[in-house]
Amino acid sequence: MTQRDGDLAAQVSAQLQREHVDKFLADGEAYVDNESPMYREARKSIFAKIEFKWRSSDEKILAQIRAGVDQLFSNMYEDMKWIVDHFYSAMRVPEVNPETGVVQKDPQGRVMWQKDPQTNRHVEDWGQLTGQDIEETLFNIARLKLDLAPRVNDLLNEAVFAKHIADDAHDDAYLKLLEGTVGDRNAFASQQAREDKYQAFYRYYLWSHADAFQKELNNFARVLERVRYWRIDDSGKASP
Repeated sequence: MTQRDGDLAAQVSAQLQREHVDKFLADGEAYVDNESPMYREARKSIFAKIEFKWRSSDEKILAQIRAGVDQLFSNMYEDMKWIVDHFYSAMRVPEVNPETGVVQKDPQGRVMWQKDPQTNRHVEDWGQLTGQDIEETLFNIARLKLDLAPRVNDLLNEAVFAKHIADDAHDDAYLKLLEGTVGDRNAFASQQAREDKYQAFYRYYLWSHADAFQKELNNFARVLERVRYWRIDDSGKASP
């Protein structure tokens, strides 16, 4: 059975979480959320209305979420990197090692393209781009979207399901506490449902990232369609 994208991302996040915990236990690190008295006092200043600093524990949680997103991106959009690189190869000039003549690549294995030293932008010659290059890229994108659409939809469904689970956990905890004010019961329910609430946010984060990139993929395809239209001559044939 094929493992779901969200579960693969969750495994990476959980592994990083275990590493953080192991390091905390091995190093005897001071509790990461503690603040010095001087820092707490400084926060009372009238010039410190907004706190721009994450608590260390929250920062580690964000690192775990981003690790999961990176895994998700690598798993879902690896083919898109090839499509984009293949498209730009038609009009960009690769960096070449002058001694060996080998094309230079970055740590992720992607081709490095020459840049204009004055603008720091990639050197591009759109005149080298043919109608066939555009058609091939649009076809590859369409084929990729057929694969991505249900996977992104699965991530959305998982995020919605996780939200329902968090809501149910909150409601169940609210009903358990029979004493106290409404505020007391809400506080108790929120505390009991905290794990489920953050799990729901994590699943939403995964879907949001995948959805944002899918929208950019659609925008890229629309730009290519416009370029193809602009290159059509008066005879109705695409320019070579």
